[in-house]
Parts: sequence; structure tokens; C-alpha cells
Amino acid sequence: PDGKKAEFRLYFVDTPESAFKSYAGGDTNHQRIREQAAEMGGITPQQAVKIGQDAKHFTLELLASRPFDIHTRWDSPFHDNRFHAFVSVRQDGESRWLHELLVEKGFVRIHTKGADLPDGTIYQTHKARLKQLESAARKAARVAMPAGTQKSQRQCCGGTCHMPRNTKPASSAGSTSKAWRCMKSRSQASPAARGVERP
Repeated sequence: PDGKKAEFRLYFVDTPESAFKSYAGGDTNHQRIREQAAEMGGITPQQAVKIGQDAKHFTLELLASRPFDIHTRWDSPFHDNRFHAFVSVRQDGESRWLHELLVEKGFVRIHTKGADLPDGTIYQTHKARLKQLESAARKAARVAMPAGTQKSQRQCCGGTCHMPRNTKPASSAGSTSKAWRCMKSRSQASPAARGVERP
């Protein structure tokens, strides 16, 4: 209603940078990319950037093709108008969490802040599930590629999740006491969670 826009970052996961960048003053994101590559199975920085590009393409294409919901408590860790959120979207006939889909495809590392899910699943339980999905995705990638090679785009290992509901979750070490706010995308043309108007 107030016409403001907000940018959202997903709970639990971190996608590799999609490009090598240099900033004013001589800083770069190269060390961050090296760290991301190391945590994603010891791949090269170039492969990590390719995964970042694939993840960006997958997310934009997915959210542009169907409605999605954003669940947020307006938690902004850096106070910069970027907020943590869960995003739910229809995939293969069921409601799925976007961050789970990204884990299944090997597009992310489990690295950032977590929280209880809007459906009531507690933080520790869900993080354990994500670790299982991550392990399965990496195993599938190793099996699918010849020995001694690396694969930049991981295969999906399947999986399910609970149907998201706009309910207040139980408390845990990874969450806050604020209630969840659910926002629906305005149309199927919405290209991503970024830019959805804040109520």
C-alpha cells in the first residue's frame, strides 16, 4: 500500500557470486568466491561463478513463470532494506521452498542465517534436512561425472517439503518472535522475489 519496494535474501543458503567484480578502492569479491568454491566441494572459483550464474537463471525463470509467496518477518540484518525471507512456489504439482530447490540442484551452500519455517518446522529439524539434500546432491554430481572431473551444475535429487502456511512458528535458536507476513506475487510476470512491493 505504501508503494515501497524491498529486496529479499533467502534463509539458510548462499548462492555463489555470478561474476568476478572489482570495486572502488581496489576491493574485489575474489576471496569470497574462493571461499564459496571451497565450501561447495573444492571446485574452482570459475566453476563457482558458473554455478552462481546457473542459480540466477534458474531462479529468475522459475519465479517469472508462476505465482510465488514470500514469507518474511522483516528481519534486515544489515539495516539496508534487504530482508530475510522464505519463498514458496509451485513445482511439479506441489508447493516447494525455493531454498530447498536450490540446495537440491547444488546451486548453494548452507551458510547464512536460518529460522523456523512458516509451517512450524523448527530450525534444527529443517537444517538437518537441508544437509541431507546437500549431501545427496553432491553424491549425485560425483556419480554422474567421470572420475577426476568437476561438475558445475548439479543434478536434482528430488525431495518434498511441507505445504507452507502463514502461521507463527515455534521458537528456536535460529528464529525471532516476530510473526510471519506472507505476500503473494502480483502476477506470473514477476521476475523474482526482488522488487515485490512491501505492504
